[in-house]
Amino acid sequence: MGVTQDFYCEFDLMHLMSDNKWERPRLENFFFELYLRDFNDNLIDVPLLVENTASESGGYPNQSDDRSRWILTRRFFLFDTVSGVRQNEYPEGQPVYVRYPYNMVFEYKLDPSNEEMIYLPYLRISYRERTHTYIKETNSAAKIYFATYYIADTTKFWEVAMGIFYTLLAILILIIIIKMQVLLSKPQIGAEQNDNCKTGIISLIVFILDFFSTFYFWYLFFMIGYWWVFFKLQERVYTFVPTHETYWTNFEQYDWLFAWVTGSKLVYVIFKVFFDQGSFDVYLIDWERPRPQSNEVPVIQNRKMVARRN
Repeated sequence: MGVTQDFYCEFDLMHLMSDNKWERPRLENFFFELYLRDFNDNLIDVPLLVENTASESGGYPNQSDDRSRWILTRRFFLFDTVSGVRQNEYPEGQPVYVRYPYNMVFEYKLDPSNEEMIYLPYLRISYRERTHTYIKETNSAAKIYFATYYIADTTKFWEVAMGIFYTLLAILILIIIIKMQVLLSKPQIGAEQNDNCKTGIISLIVFILDFFSTFYFWYLFFMIGYWWVFFKLQERVYTFVPTHETYWTNFEQYDWLFAWVTGSKLVYVIFKVFFDQGSFDVYLIDWERPRPQSNEVPVIQNRKMVARRN
């Protein structure tokens, strides 16, 4: 419970148009009522939101986001082959059209004001009609979608998560400033000043990448740990994993931060492998000839040998 699930299937509508009633679905023209069994083993009737329902004043209020306009019902059907039968051919006649649900979504929503409580769930249904001519001449395959959505308000979670994020960012900036002060306070000699400055800048950038990736890796780790503990280990309903339809609200921030952390650590590792761990040694060797006689001018030859070691 608590995981959004999607199911897609296809159904051949020719079975609904068959003259032989034994070839038709056994549950055609049956009405159903939906109940939910709660923790105390009680049955709670689940309301239905049929999006095709038209109001007396016109329009389709069940397709609106304004819940005060919704018209809820109790019963639903899977296949309707009776409504399409002509009056003079009822009930054994062949239907002119059939009706079936092409979209069924069972929605749970967590009650943010009461722990371990949910609002009364409901089933959202959208029906579609297909005529006899369309089924025979165009396409007889009906695509049906069924899903269960578990919805929870994550506003409070993201307020806390963003507060921790900016706190860690402030600590990171403070550490970087201290690191810069340490680098600038080192004594430097004139000719080496430019080289030391360039080396210091590169070292600072690498330090920032390493520290940022390590810092926020643990931030993401504990963020995932929160969902693992409070979702996976819950005995009663406490929280729901956000649905994929709320990607821009609940998943985009995580994906971007994870990409930055991974990229920063990758750049740091590449630098360590190719530059920091690789080294070379330079040996300067002076070879001097034996001392000359007193009447000769000494000649000194200086030779340099460079050896590189990785």
